[in-house]
Amino acid sequence: MSEQFKMTPIKADWSAEIAHASTSRLEPFTTMWGTTKMVVAVGGLIAQWRSDGLALELTLNYPTIPNAPNEYILKLVDEELKKRDTVVANAKRDAGLDAQRAINPQPKF
Repeated sequence: MSEQFKMTPIKADWSAEIAHASTSRLEPFTTMWGTTKMVVAVGGLIAQWRSDGLALELTLNYPTIPNAPNEYILKLVDEELKKRDTVVANAKRDAGLDAQRAINPQPKF
């Protein structure tokens, strides 16, 4: 990858990222009800390349089925497009809230 596209990964030594992604560890997990419990986690970002507003990310995703193999995900991310999507989603949310306030300007809750 580095030779073909003339890009180097952000961090030259991947051993820490690979060890973190492939080793099980305990991490706090907050449920929908606000309670936090410790769960076994595996996976995470292994390597990332950046060039001209784009990022290529290699991630290890822990399988949902215990006997299934691990899943490696290679994802191309456009930072500008990601920012625009966030702006559009926030504007849509705000428009929905404004419409609700127009119907009921002083909600009781």
